[in-house]
Amino acid sequence: MKKIGLGRGLSSLIPKKQNIEDLEDKNNKAKEGGILYININLIDANPYQPREYFTEESLSDLSASIKKHGILQPLLVNEPEQGRYELIAGERRLRASKKAGLEKVPVIIKNVDNYHKLQIALLENIQRSDLNSLEEAKAFEKLSKEFKMTHKQISKQVNKSRSFITNSLRLLNLPNEIQKAIIAGKIGSSQSRSLVSLPEKDQKRLFKKIISQGLTAHNIEDESRKILVKSHSRVIKKDPIILDKEERIEQALGTKVSIKKRNKTGQIIIDFYSLEELDNIVKRIIHAN
Repeated sequence: MKKIGLGRGLSSLIPKKQNIEDLEDKNNKAKEGGILYININLIDANPYQPREYFTEESLSDLSASIKKHGILQPLLVNEPEQGRYELIAGERRLRASKKAGLEKVPVIIKNVDNYHKLQIALLENIQRSDLNSLEEAKAFEKLSKEFKMTHKQISKQVNKSRSFITNSLRLLNLPNEIQKAIIAGKIGSSQSRSLVSLPEKDQKRLFKKIISQGLTAHNIEDESRKILVKSHSRVIKKDPIILDKEERIEQALGTKVSIKKRNKTGQIIIDFYSLEELDNIVKRIIHAN
């Protein structure tokens, strides 16, 4: 599938400094890019919406604002099929509008494919910091798996570093209890990212300290370093020659490597955290001199 960038971003899709009421189409028809008002019950949810959780408090606040000032930014919807529209961006506004009792809402019609439905919804939420780190990671995973995008391509689309994308995806491997805490807002993005490099038993142990002691992101980083140092200290008992070979392979491949020696046989274990990272490791091995 051909990947098309969003150009100037969401701002290019939404007219600026215009009176929405003046643009209302009396015949309830408009060309693509124009603003019209449609029945709120004719709009279906975006199946590619990355945001999964909406707090009742935030919806109530927005609903009160909509009752007083109306919707200041139109919703983005797909071209209608059989008289119904599919939302592309603006689900929080849609939910709050229903809560406010609106019968019609302002929309802009945009004909886009599934890839761009996800891309636009993801960008809208990221630009407003509306996604928790787990929702963000799931959206990156969908771009990677469903639309076959590399971490580098995703990073360019959402204006994040490639390492940020890779580390975000590693959040999906955290234990369920930690993922639930992220969703509930008990631990933040920087706190959760500090856990991903640790073994699972240490993740759970440190997570309990975060909850019980209210550790800051800086405290968590210190604790993580201590755990990793202890883990490294245990490894020091290995043959120095084996350790040297591990370090050399790690430097060459850019990932953690463990060598297990048994008499004259053994294993080399190479860690990777995404299919893209695995591909890069294979290329480095194949092209090594």
